[in-house]
Amino acid sequence: MNEEKLEQYIDELIEAVKSGMDFAGDQAPLYVEELLSYAVYYHTIYIIGFSIAFLICLFVTINTKKSWDNASYVDSLEWGVATYLAGIISAIFAILITSNITSLIKVFVAPRVYLLEKIMNLI
Repeated sequence: MNEEKLEQYIDELIEAVKSGMDFAGDQAPLYVEELLSYAVYYHTIYIIGFSIAFLICLFVTINTKKSWDNASYVDSLEWGVATYLAGIISAIFAILITSNITSLIKVFVAPRVYLLEKIMNLI
């Protein structure tokens, strides 16, 4: 009697696994397409946002540089620090833009590589 219940349970388990495999097989291409679309939108939005921040910081850097050139000796240190700080922040945004552009290029040029990297991050 226990063997029959065990055999019935194993058969039900096998059917559940088969139906799960069928579902996963049907949904995998849709999942891949959605993941790649999401990656494109994600990196594009970040590129736009970081570009706006970069342009603002670059504008501040240029204006503080002009003020630094026209400042008196006493104010020169503050304007110099502000100029360098804005320049460093601009450089950080430029690095972030470059990183997102390379990821976006990877999605378009080598989507399988992008997917494999995502899978490796999950493991």
